[in-house]
Amino acid sequence: MNKGLSDMLKIEFPNIIPVLRPSIELPQIIDNNWIAGFTDAECCFYVKLSNSKTTKTGKVVSLVFNIAQHSRDALLLAKLRKPLGCGNFIEDSKTQVCIISITKLSDLLLKIIPLFNEYPLQGSKKLDFMDFFNIAELLKNKAHFSEQGLDLILKIKNGMNKGR
Repeated sequence: MNKGLSDMLKIEFPNIIPVLRPSIELPQIIDNNWIAGFTDAECCFYVKLSNSKTTKTGKVVSLVFNIAQHSRDALLLAKLRKPLGCGNFIEDSKTQVCIISITKLSDLLLKIIPLFNEYPLQGSKKLDFMDFFNIAELLKNKAHFSEQGLDLILKIKNGMNKGR
């Protein structure tokens, strides 16, 4: 639907006339309540585990907060970075997706987590955020450097998102 009708549908339904998408005006100021609602619908909180030869546990734990949209909404995501005060903007022309990705632990601890503590999520993402917050606290306290801490992080991670 986002890319228009497929050739097969055009053949099967030759009388369909495409409708142009309306132009949407971006708000001048993005309110934190709006950010919380948009996040409920469009974000992902996840935990990335990578192998490492330099850590005692053999693993590196990273937290990732992503918001992704079709590239036609790139201006909206670019504008959203300002009130968040952090994050990398990535646009992939091949997949027509743009993403705000925040992986820096200090940004997550000092900007993103306080934002959603003050403006709480209301949907099912709230549970993922709470797990994300708990893992961030474990990372802040360096629990991931022990086998016991890493096991706890893995247990929480496995219950997030699709594992819930």
